[in-house]
Amino acid sequence: MLSLETRVLSVLCEGWRLLPQIKTKAYLSAIGLEGLGSQHGSYDPETGILLLNISLFQGDTPSHIRLIDIDGNDPPLRFPCCSRGLATWIHETGHAIGAGTGLDDSDDWLRLSSWVQADDDPAGTARYWEMRPGWEPGPSPWRHRLGCWFTRAYARRSPQEDFADCVTHVALGWMEPFGASANGLAKLRYLRRYVWGETGALAFAAARDRWRQRLVPVSINAAEFSQEDDSQEDEDAALLAAIRQANVAQEREALTPPLGTFRHDGAIEGLMLALGPLLLRAYHARWRRILPRDGTPRAELPGMPAQMVAIQRAAQSYVETMAQRLALRLAEAQADGATATAQRQIVRQVYEEANTARARQMAATERHRTEQAATLAARRATGASTGIWRTTSAQPCMYCAALDGRLVRLGEVVFPQGTRLEGGEGKQLKLDYADVYHPPLHPWCACILEEE
Repeated sequence: MLSLETRVLSVLCEGWRLLPQIKTKAYLSAIGLEGLGSQHGSYDPETGILLLNISLFQGDTPSHIRLIDIDGNDPPLRFPCCSRGLATWIHETGHAIGAGTGLDDSDDWLRLSSWVQADDDPAGTARYWEMRPGWEPGPSPWRHRLGCWFTRAYARRSPQEDFADCVTHVALGWMEPFGASANGLAKLRYLRRYVWGETGALAFAAARDRWRQRLVPVSINAAEFSQEDDSQEDEDAALLAAIRQANVAQEREALTPPLGTFRHDGAIEGLMLALGPLLLRAYHARWRRILPRDGTPRAELPGMPAQMVAIQRAAQSYVETMAQRLALRLAEAQADGATATAQRQIVRQVYEEANTARARQMAATERHRTEQAATLAARRATGASTGIWRTTSAQPCMYCAALDGRLVRLGEVVFPQGTRLEGGEGKQLKLDYADVYHPPLHPWCACILEEE
């Protein structure tokens, strides 16, 4: 068992190694461990003191170490992810770099998101509103242009948080999210030029190295898997765009007084109409992959009616969960005497979350659920009666790991709705979404139904 001191030192050394040479200009006078409550870390630009929450490094087993994923979820909902301690150390050091160089409040950086310190909120702008338990609630003094890309909701708090979070993503190699918009790519270019020093010959060398990593020779089988992964990414991107498009009218309605109200039935129907064609096409494509010569018309494929029910259930769950979150946050804000402007910011923040982390989760999970349903139906059409539940994750959760290799009777319920799966250390997973006939077991689940 590593001592606390060894764990902390290992994280500090690794984070320092990942940061570029400009780290030597970071304004750091002291680094300390403290119990910071809900905060994971802090940095004071006046004194240069950087503090890390000691709880990030404590635990009796590796499973106790807190992790954070690329979307900022803790515990993680997808890969890539890393220890929360490492991400926090790099993030706070990013603040120190910004304070020591002025790169986090330069005119060029502020211009990328139109950051302004002001009390008013003209049309086309937004600001972060702190609502997390254990944090002092209230609006950020900074506002930014609507439509800007951020690593996560918290990065909207200030240009300094935006800068530190972007530095963390690049240091950890999490480049993919920057490509979501032109604004994200502009921020990436800023970091590469001014933080990583990729200018002139260095910029060409860095770009060449990145392309070499992409063009590493692979075997034929690996290439096939890569093409399939690319296809899945394209499908997820199309589903993500459809979810966001369906949310546009709903958000507009929710911003019209009385705030937070919208037609649930209309929202569910709109989301179903957006997702339906894409998910049914995914069902058809997976069927044809297993039975390429089957001549059954797409509309008559076995299991199609059940998929319409599944799409309605997913849309209803998504809309109702968002409505509950919106109502709760607005009720809390009203109880605290929040202004109408502050309440509108809360509505925008809820929809921003719905359009990012929740939308990505829904797109990936429902696409996977649809494909596994098609796999089950197509294998039954070939005469198969059983399959193997198999996890494909390198780090499966305790529930999926326990299911790996389990024999499943195709078409029969594996777990009835309401089942509670027991995990280690008294943990439970309640399956309250629907009867489970096939993977996924939970959001972001990477399990598949394998042929016996």
